[in-house]
Amino acid sequence: MNLAVDSADKLTELLWQDALRHLGSTNNEVLLPVNVTEMIGNDNVNKIKARLRALIDAPVVAFVDETINALRVMRTPSFSAIMLGKQWKAETESVKMQFRNMAEDLKRKHTEEHPDYHYTPRKPSEKKRRAPSRQHAKKTQQLPTPSDTTSSTPGIHDAAIPTITSPPTAAVASPSESPTGLETLDFDTDIFGQLVQQVQGEFNFGESAFAFGVPSGELFEFSDYVTDCY
Repeated sequence: MNLAVDSADKLTELLWQDALRHLGSTNNEVLLPVNVTEMIGNDNVNKIKARLRALIDAPVVAFVDETINALRVMRTPSFSAIMLGKQWKAETESVKMQFRNMAEDLKRKHTEEHPDYHYTPRKPSEKKRRAPSRQHAKKTQQLPTPSDTTSSTPGIHDAAIPTITSPPTAAVASPSESPTGLETLDFDTDIFGQLVQQVQGEFNFGESAFAFGVPSGELFEFSDYVTDCY
């Protein structure tokens, strides 16, 4: 066990000494094998990180870069618009002119390779303005309109939509169309009165009261009944 620890410590020291010799060419980066953690352990990798952090007096980060097949230990990138802006303002005019010329050369080259390309960037204020309108349009499309409720909607089965049918209405005839029978029959007043008296004589009071539900003690007039019917 002690031999393994000693071997890992010796290998860590060798890797660190090799990294020190190449710091100038690697821009203060330590390049280690991809499987260095398996070789020396995570604690020894942290020792190398601590040594580089103390050497350059800056926070460092370690990550695997598959493009170069190595574990890179480097200064933590601190790219921000504020810091870049300050650095740009601090540069001399000659340095700024060099970058401007490089930008113009890249633009000219891109235009030659892509003559039909047109880029029109949107302003941040326009993006904020268009975002609520798109959300409002999406909600409006999802809400059904009154006309859509009566038409069939794709994706909804017809059986799921209850159909309300109005009950059949009986044909109501106008007074001029109703066959009352009085138009074809011409009753004489005297004859109709005799007919009523004859019918009253054929029915006694008790049977009439029972048949039509008239309470006892109340006089039933057949003529009133006939008048109500007609």
